[in-house]
Amino acid sequence: NESIRKRALLASDEAERVKHLMEEILLYAKPLRLESKRLDLKELINYSMALVKSDFDQKNLHFELLSSDNNIFVIADREKLIQVVLNLLQNAIQASEQGGTVVVILSRDPVSGWILMEINNHGEMIPAELLRKVFEPFYTTRAHGTGLGLNIVKRIVEAHGGEINASSGEDSGTTFKLSLPSAAE
Repeated sequence: NESIRKRALLASDEAERVKHLMEEILLYAKPLRLESKRLDLKELINYSMALVKSDFDQKNLHFELLSSDNNIFVIADREKLIQVVLNLLQNAIQASEQGGTVVVILSRDPVSGWILMEINNHGEMIPAELLRKVFEPFYTTRAHGTGLGLNIVKRIVEAHGGEINASSGEDSGTTFKLSLPSAAE
């Protein structure tokens, strides 16, 4: 029966949404424990990109990874840093227009030696008053958002000794900029 099948699909979707919400609440509530090791950030971004490739394909989005240096290594917890990159990529996907481009730029700050990662979506500009709130817990503009994703991202980045901020412009879309301590070569 078609009606039963539709209700089962709806129930399955809702169960998945609640599961995701509970996972985010648990992540938000528990203290962060890092298991850090030397990581190739380019490899980690390419791995994360492979995990969300179907989401990119659904919106016919293009992905570019630009790097000024082949040796972009950080000392970080792999799983937690993947979570950061996935969250920022998923936000970029949601904010991008059909057929748009998401760009990740990796570089090294010439003064501090820190690793810089920028994720830009070329999407619609976020007004300044909303941009100030994006890292606040439970703040969301999405119907099914928890408002915890970017707060968790910020906590993870700061637990690694790094920083994150966001900027948005009419012509440039929204960019999240992370800085992380570089791994000694």
